[in-house]
Amino acid sequence: MQSLLSRRFEDKLKCSSDEIGSHHKFIVREKGKIYFYQQSEIERCEAHSNYTKIVFKSGKSKWVSKCLKAVASELSLVLFIRIHAKHLVNREAISHIACSPSKLVHLVNGNTIPIARSKYQYVKDQIQKSILTEC
Repeated sequence: MQSLLSRRFEDKLKCSSDEIGSHHKFIVREKGKIYFYQQSEIERCEAHSNYTKIVFKSGKSKWVSKCLKAVASELSLVLFIRIHAKHLVNREAISHIACSPSKLVHLVNGNTIPIARSKYQYVKDQIQKSILTEC
């Protein structure tokens, strides 16, 4: 019953936040509490089986018991891009793309993440206008 009420409350919050134009929140339920995070604070999401590690720009991370596909469906497609089966990246966190010797996304903080071969052209097309590519 508590879980049902919590979900209804969460749904109402989503609806009311959409109505006022503030729909850039990511909601995480943990230990009976509901946490709200600005999507712009998230640097990337990393899949680990049926869990997702959410890494924030501050360097902190949080685990959620959702697969990456479920997390991706809750995040803005304008702000995030799926570059690999295991990686979803905030476009604002991308510094540049390198394609030699392997295809990598370089993040502003210096980290690198591999781009799936099948997604390389898609990723390049999606961010080419606003980000420097080295290819």
